[in-house]
Amino acid sequence: MVTSSTELFAQSSLQILRPGSLEILSSMLNPRKRLLTDDGHLRDYRGITEFAHLEPAQCLRIESNPDHMRELVKIWCHRNVTVHDLINALMRIERFDVYDDTKDHLIKDCEYALECGVQDRVGDTRNALTLHDIRAIQKREKLGTYDAMILHSDHEFDQEFSFHLVERMETLGLKVFLPCRDMVVGTIEHSASSEIIEKRCHKVVAIFSKPFLESQQNVFLVDLAQYVNIRKKSSLLIPITLEQCDLPTTVAQLFKLKYEKSRIANFYQRFYSIFGIKDAPPELLEYPDHMNPGSNQVHSLISPNEAINPILAGSSAPRDRSLQSSASGFTNLNSVSTTYTELNTRASQLSIESNISGRLPGVPQGDEIDQDAARANSKSSSKSKSGGFFDKLFNKAKKTKAYEAVQE
Repeated sequence: MVTSSTELFAQSSLQILRPGSLEILSSMLNPRKRLLTDDGHLRDYRGITEFAHLEPAQCLRIESNPDHMRELVKIWCHRNVTVHDLINALMRIERFDVYDDTKDHLIKDCEYALECGVQDRVGDTRNALTLHDIRAIQKREKLGTYDAMILHSDHEFDQEFSFHLVERMETLGLKVFLPCRDMVVGTIEHSASSEIIEKRCHKVVAIFSKPFLESQQNVFLVDLAQYVNIRKKSSLLIPITLEQCDLPTTVAQLFKLKYEKSRIANFYQRFYSIFGIKDAPPELLEYPDHMNPGSNQVHSLISPNEAINPILAGSSAPRDRSLQSSASGFTNLNSVSTTYTELNTRASQLSIESNISGRLPGVPQGDEIDQDAARANSKSSSKSKSGGFFDKLFNKAKKTKAYEAVQE
């Protein structure tokens, strides 16, 4: 049982650091410092390199890499060192500011590694791409696969939505790979993500937004998922759109899930069904208040008093009152045709705006509307013909009476 952060750091391999912590270390230690410590040590990544006792060729690799600290940690972590060794090096070069800014992140990394079952002193795990891989190698098990991989941008809302979605997926028993959370130090993020997409992932969930499309890495991974999609003839990529944006041509023609509230279909229910989950608990189908996607614009097209409203509500009432023939026969058939023309237009608008493929439940489709309009026109034609027949009889009767009057 870990009782303090010092003990936690001493039991955690440096390899369990996640990309977020490594990014902070790089941003603070990559810039070179001119002032030395009292002991004459350099106060940047070069000072850490001294305490790592690396070989000359490895030091040259670090210098040639633009991200010096990231390359240093990638090399150093395979020497069976711990997070505590890194902190000691920071103390030796008097970079207390770096320790203060990274302490909370390091604690979270170590705690998550323990949750994943990663033991201390992980040993040689050069083939490990994720924390789950480290645990599998320690137990001499086969590297596992993932139900889904999540791709998102660094934007605050995108990250929050991704973590929220992953939490619900894992609650339902799905195994999810989230690069910013599960990828370990010592791997090339670009290469590791590509390998997982190609060989160890059943679905790739890409959360599209304008910031997402600004990332070249995200665009590359989406293109790779599309390539694997075509090669394996499977529906690997699942696009989710958080806002209106110009999607790549290869993605624009795919079925997409739009994150929005809708009375027609629940976003979460449709998303879970892709993974074969049909009966998710009600609490996992609710939209969280802090991530409200806004009201659905589809329903603002139609007022509650219009004729299509009973159809959307699933009412058993007739589609339009004008379809009911009155006892006196004064049905306005022209208004029937006009009403169904409007319904056809509104149904098309609903189909476009709702981004739901297939038939809209309860809403008359184009072929149904055309058939009803044809029946209405047929009734109109028959009535006009029957009306002309009675007019002829009436005129003939009048002529007969006039003829009889003349004869008298």
